[in-house]
Amino acid sequence: MNEKLKALVLAAGKGVRMLPVTEEIPKAMVEIAGKPMLERILDMLGGSGIDETVIVVGYKKGRIMEYFGDEFKGLKIDYAAQETQLGTAHATGLARQFMRGDFISVNGDLLFESSLIKELAGKNGYDAVMVGRKVKDISRFGALEIEGGLVKNIIEKPKPGETKTDIANCGIYRFSEKIFDAIERTPINPIRNEYEITDSLELMLGEGAKIACLLYNGFRIDISNAKDLEEANRMFENART
Repeated sequence: MNEKLKALVLAAGKGVRMLPVTEEIPKAMVEIAGKPMLERILDMLGGSGIDETVIVVGYKKGRIMEYFGDEFKGLKIDYAAQETQLGTAHATGLARQFMRGDFISVNGDLLFESSLIKELAGKNGYDAVMVGRKVKDISRFGALEIEGGLVKNIIEKPKPGETKTDIANCGIYRFSEKIFDAIERTPINPIRNEYEITDSLELMLGEGAKIACLLYNGFRIDISNAKDLEEANRMFENART
């Protein structure tokens, strides 16, 4: 890695769309091929050279904290508790006390390759970096309008004809400390009734922030429901055989 960065993992959610599996455990502890998905994320972070991480916990947080402790496979871990699920911006803001300089942020239900974190570590000199990927149906995602490698606009789940871009937000970021000031000024999202990190990034864009887009076409799976979980299990089982 070009620079020593900490990582932030958002793992406070219950995972309502994965009930009844998440009645007893938080979503991040649901197993994929015999290993909790959060452990797989930490393995990927450790494999990229990250050695310190902050995990935002909430629903049944004790299950996560007992399993991973203060150090796991050489990875130093701090915890921030999100007692009420108030959105990704609120969760990210809870890590402020632990961060000095730039840091990587990932959602706790997202699996990807370690090489992506190494690429992010090399993207210096920006207020933020958003990882994007090309998709066929942009209407299901946060759309990133890019110009010269920089994000110019973010449109959440655009309507047909609203944008020409096919680049979707992956939910993986590199943030400078400027994100925390933006979070403090981010209003609640009227549609989701939560504080969304994309709203914080839009606020920064409106103020002239330099936000880059890193295009990624490697392995990535977002585990949001039982069908995604089945697919992830199949992929990891096949990889082992």
